[in-house]
Amino acid sequence: MSPDQMAGGMIIVVALIFIVLPVLPFFWVLKKMGRTPWWGVLLFVPLVNVVMYWVFAFWRWPSVDGYQYSALEFD
Repeated sequence: MSPDQMAGGMIIVVALIFIVLPVLPFFWVLKKMGRTPWWGVLLFVPLVNVVMYWVFAFWRWPSVDGYQYSALEFD
């Protein structure tokens, strides 16, 4: 294996680490909120990810409030 191939492989590994590691805690927070972690996929959409941080911040947390939520209900 040439050094160029090894460098290319390392770039892929490092890129995956920098992409996956920041998103994993968000999946766990969504699960604690009582929401489906699939909402976390929106973090990969530019500009939508910034808006969704604000939406999630003000969404009711059924697991904390003991509240049964409807689809897109806010405080």
